[in-house]
Amino acid sequence: MAMLLLPAVLFGATACGGASASGETVIAVRKDGHKITRAEFLKASADSKKRPKATAEKDCGNIKTALTKAGGKIADDKAWTDTCTEALSNEK
Repeated sequence: MAMLLLPAVLFGATACGGASASGETVIAVRKDGHKITRAEFLKASADSKKRPKATAEKDCGNIKTALTKAGGKIADDKAWTDTCTEALSNEK
């Protein structure tokens, strides 16, 4: 499963700022209103175990389901899928 270091970003307890700088793509919003940016997600997943693209896509779906069940929302579905797959996959 893909519950690596991402729960802190997706479900709270981050020390990072919100999407205040211009040009930051917001990919999701937590239940508490914190906007998760593409850069923040990539940084949080940097130490995660990389996997084949098909497995990464499945794990991204699982993360998305967990986020939405916890009350969060996906702000941009295409950006979410692209970012998550890039972060978790060992393929380009």
